[in-house]
Amino acid sequence: MKIKRIDIKIWNNLLSTVYAKISEAEAPASLLSYLRGRLLDKSESIWLPYENGWTNSQFDEWDNRVGDYVKSIPLNLRPEVATSALVATSRIEMQAQVPNSSLLGSLDNILDSLEIDHSRFGLFSARNEAVGEFLHAMVCFDKQLLRGRIGLKVDQTHTLIEATTESALFRAKNRLSAEYYPFSAVLQQIKKQPVETLRALKKELSCLHQEIQSLPFDDAESRRKWQSQVKLSAEILGQAEG
Repeated sequence: MKIKRIDIKIWNNLLSTVYAKISEAEAPASLLSYLRGRLLDKSESIWLPYENGWTNSQFDEWDNRVGDYVKSIPLNLRPEVATSALVATSRIEMQAQVPNSSLLGSLDNILDSLEIDHSRFGLFSARNEAVGEFLHAMVCFDKQLLRGRIGLKVDQTHTLIEATTESALFRAKNRLSAEYYPFSAVLQQIKKQPVETLRALKKELSCLHQEIQSLPFDDAESRRKWQSQVKLSAEILGQAEG
C-alpha cells in the first residue's frame, strides 16, 4: 500500500519553494516577512498531520497576527505595498492553476521522485495544500491592508484595476479552481479613490465591470457575494462616468 502523507521535511521543502516563487513575483518585503514568520521560520512541531500534508497548529493565531504586520507599514509606503501585494497574489493564484507553470513545475520536480512509494493523488493534494497555505496567508494580509482608505496614485490604481481584471478573467475561464483573490476588498478600495482618478481610468473600469459580471458562482451564498461585487463595480463605473 502506497504512502498517503509526505514526510515533514518534504513538506517544508514545498513551502520554501512556494515562498521563493512569491518572492520572484515581487511581493513586498512586509508581506514576505509575514509569510516567513507564519510558514517558514517554524519548528516542525507546530505542523500537525492533515490529509496528505500538514496543517499549522497556529493557523488562527497567525490570521489574527496579520494586523501587527500591517500596522508596522509606514502610511506613505502602503499604496506601493498594497499594489505589489495584490499583483503578487493574482500571479501566484493563476500560476497555482495553470499546468506546467513555473510554480507547479518547481513543486512537481520535488514530488516526482516520490511517486514510486506515494499515492499520485496524495502528492497532488499535498502540493495544492502547500500553495493554499500561502494564498490564504497572502489574502489575509491583503484584506487587512485594504481595510482603511489608501491614497493611491493614478498609476497605482491602474495597476490594481489591471490585476483585478486579469484575476476575474482567469476565474471566469477556470470556474472550478479555488478562489482566493479578494475581489470585494479591492473593489471597496478602488471606490474610495478620488473621482478624478476614477474618471482618468474610465475605460479600464469598464473592462473591470465587464469581467466582474462574468465571475462564477455555484450556490446561494456565492451568488449573493457576486451580486454585491457587480453592484459595487457598477457604482465605481458610475462615479467614473458621472
